[in-house]
Amino acid sequence: MNTPSPNDAYDPAAWLLDGHGGARRLNADELAAWRPTDGDLWICLAESSERDRAWLETGSGLEPGDPVAFLRTRTWSRVLLPASEEVLLLMRVPVSDATSGRSSVLRVWVESARIITMAATALPELRRLQDDLAAGKGPRSVDGVLLSVMQAAAAWLADAVLDLDSDVARFRFDDDAPDPRTAARIHRMHRRVLELQRYAAPLRSLLLRLRSFDLDWLTQEKPDAWLAVIDYVDEASHELDWIASRVDAMRDALASRTSDQINRRVYVLTIVSTIVLPLSLVTGLFGSNIGVRDGNVFGAGHPIWFIALCAGLALLGWATYAFFHRIRYL
Repeated sequence: MNTPSPNDAYDPAAWLLDGHGGARRLNADELAAWRPTDGDLWICLAESSERDRAWLETGSGLEPGDPVAFLRTRTWSRVLLPASEEVLLLMRVPVSDATSGRSSVLRVWVESARIITMAATALPELRRLQDDLAAGKGPRSVDGVLLSVMQAAAAWLADAVLDLDSDVARFRFDDDAPDPRTAARIHRMHRRVLELQRYAAPLRSLLLRLRSFDLDWLTQEKPDAWLAVIDYVDEASHELDWIASRVDAMRDALASRTSDQINRRVYVLTIVSTIVLPLSLVTGLFGSNIGVRDGNVFGAGHPIWFIALCAGLALLGWATYAFFHRIRYL
């Protein structure tokens, strides 16, 4: 790891952990002079800040290619190992308005004595973590900061799943007295399930990947808490899968009911058409004029023309039936 360059006077948000749950805010000079032996350091950056991005590239002390991977714009939740003692996490987290379904990318660079976080939008979880450090109730080490972030993400996922489970449990699907808003409610629940699945599976994979690393400093604070977070996310994922199966069953039932309604309406229209068809045939047959000559119906005194018309209609009907039978429509 390269140490930060002292030539950058910019002062990003940085806290030096005291190892007892508290932290001290560092100024630009103190941050530039920081060394791993001084204690664990947390730097919280904002992606929207050009000065934060510039500091990451010039004053953070990262290797030349590391900021490029850190600032990657198109990414998904995953864990990278730029070096043997460094971990880069790229994960999607919900914005503060979780019901909107919008998400933000949280970037986390973790070393044995330093952690750098950068979020595209303001995350209340990071603000609460800063407040806990100010009150002396925060994490005591770098892995504790990372654990707090993961616990916040797991808690949000569990709360969202419980809220959705309550909505699904209160929902009543009545075939006898259908509600016009039923389809809209089922659609909203299905969309919500898909939104939560975007977070659940990647978060679980990310936690399992972190636990698989053989890094002593990564799990030195509260090692059992990491297992608890993994179990918490795993339980929430299973509950979400069960909710998804229930919502899919409701969607199938709704589709079946809609299909039955369409079939009943088509059946009624078929009955009406069957009743009206003979009447239309009779009125069309007896109301047809074969031809006009000198203002009179041609062949009015010759029944042969009426018989010829009936024969022609029969021949046309047979030809139509033969055509559809040949193309296997009948």
